[in-house]
Amino acid sequence: MVDECNLPVMVTTKQASPKCTINGCVKNLKSCCPQELWVLNKNGQVVACKSACLAFNLDSFCCRNEFGTPEKCKPSLYSKTFKEACPAYYSYAFDMPPRLHHW
Repeated sequence: MVDECNLPVMVTTKQASPKCTINGCVKNLKSCCPQELWVLNKNGQVVACKSACLAFNLDSFCCRNEFGTPEKCKPSLYSKTFKEACPAYYSYAFDMPPRLHHW
């Protein structure tokens, strides 16, 4: 989710224990992708969704230079949209998915 996403794919194993889970997305990413992040194929269909960093190349979205620390780089409206759709995945450089297990 940090750089871009394009395929709604999730690989899981057969669950051996209720304590071991792999979470996917709870929303269709293509349907919640903002228009300014769309990647279109030659037929004009949305085939992927860019990250805000890739689309706009701004330090604030890319968490670099003066925004290169967790204290300075905060989630954007775009990363929050992705986080809502896929809460278990990283949505920007300093995002920390929820810990599901303590090993």
